[in-house]
Amino acid sequence: MLLQDPQKSSQEYIQSLLYFIDYLLEVPEEMTRELQKDIKPMIGKEASYMDRTMYPDPPTLKPFLDELREEGKRLGIAEGKAEGRAEGKAEGKAEGKAEGKAEGKAEGRKEIAVAMFKKGFSVKEIMELTNLTEKDLDEIKDQL
Repeated sequence: MLLQDPQKSSQEYIQSLLYFIDYLLEVPEEMTRELQKDIKPMIGKEASYMDRTMYPDPPTLKPFLDELREEGKRLGIAEGKAEGRAEGKAEGKAEGKAEGKAEGKAEGRKEIAVAMFKKGFSVKEIMELTNLTEKDLDEIKDQL
């Protein structure tokens, strides 16, 4: 029936056949380990294809495929954490820089206000030119 289906790809035929054979045979434990060891370097791309098919993992390869999936999850989590740290660091740096600029500007306006007080400018004039509040200027006056 499967061999007569023109909509099936050659990979699907092969996978179906391997799946069928794997369930028919009971492979000895030592041979299973050898097979898994030999297949490991070749299985990468096929494993992702097998994940997308409707067939369950063949029993002989299931432990190996489970191990590959777990390894993929661990790598994905590690990459996600590293990416998150880098992103957080960049955001923190940008926020710190913006905050530092704002504090620097505010401090500069206060220094200008001090100089203006010393030159005899009125509170109203200083407020207009520095955009400082009357409260800010009262604090500056108290420090003089």
